[in-house]
Amino acid sequence: MPNFLVRSSTIADADDVRRLRLEALQDTPDAFGDTYAIASQHDEQYWRDMASNPSLFLCEADGEVIGMLKGDIHTGNGRHWMFSMLVTPRYRGTPAASLLVDRVVQWAREDGARALSLYVTTTVTRARSFYAKKGFVETGEVITMDRDPRLSLVAMELALD
Repeated sequence: MPNFLVRSSTIADADDVRRLRLEALQDTPDAFGDTYAIASQHDEQYWRDMASNPSLFLCEADGEVIGMLKGDIHTGNGRHWMFSMLVTPRYRGTPAASLLVDRVVQWAREDGARALSLYVTTTVTRARSFYAKKGFVETGEVITMDRDPRLSLVAMELALD
C-alpha cells in the first residue's frame, strides 16, 4: 500500500490540478457541471488560480498527486460544500477518497460549519454509495444539472455538530 498524504493545493500544483480535472471530466463526464471541451480551453492563469485556493485539497500517493477535492462556502446561504472529487482510477478502492473527504470535513469544522453539503449525480451510483458510507444522507432535494437537463443531482449532507 502506498503512503498517502492529503494537503492543500498551491500555485505550484497548477499542472497537476489541470491534469486531474481534465482526467475527471473525461473519466466521468456526468459527475461534473463542467465539460472537458470547456475546461480544456482554460488558460494557465485559470489553473494557477484554481490551484491557489486554500480549500482545494490534493491527495498524493508516494509523492504522486492522484486525487483532489474542494471545499467552498456558498455565498448566498453560507452553507459549506464539497465538490470536484476525483481519485485517479488506479487508486480507487484505496484510502485516498476517504482521506480527501476527511480533510474537507476537517476544513469545514475548523471554519465553524454545522454541516457539509454536496450534490451527486444520480447516474454516478458508486460516488453516491461512497458518500453514504462516509455518513452523508440524502436531504430530499433533487435539482437538474444546469449544463444538461437530462441529469439530476441529489443533495446530500453530513451533520458536523
